[in-house]
Amino acid sequence: MINNKKVYKVVDYLTPAEVCKAIGISEKSTPLITRWINNGKIRGHKRFGRNKAIPVNWVKSECQSRGIDWQGVELEDNEIGVSLDGYIDLKAYASNSNKTYDQLYKDIVNGKIKNYIRFGNAFGLPKE
Repeated sequence: MINNKKVYKVVDYLTPAEVCKAIGISEKSTPLITRWINNGKIRGHKRFGRNKAIPVNWVKSECQSRGIDWQGVELEDNEIGVSLDGYIDLKAYASNSNKTYDQLYKDIVNGKIKNYIRFGNAFGLPKE
């Protein structure tokens, strides 16, 4: 481990950009992934903040159909795998608590909150 900072990484869902990379298409093809979601091709997706979250099971199936050997989300030494279902996006968390989004964001940036996740461009905190 390079440093002792733990990073919580989502292992059960991927962003559209991560899906593109996993299935072997250009990362600029995220509109295609969105179209697949809108057309019902990707089942079990959800939203996290403004991001679309695609289940790893769907990605594995798509990789298999394309002949790609993808084992799932890989973790670095300082990363801890977590489920997206255990987290709530920062805006929703702020509206459910008596803190503002800005306060929570500053606490994350300043290292006061350690158990956050980053999924796409959204931060999340554990559900209470």
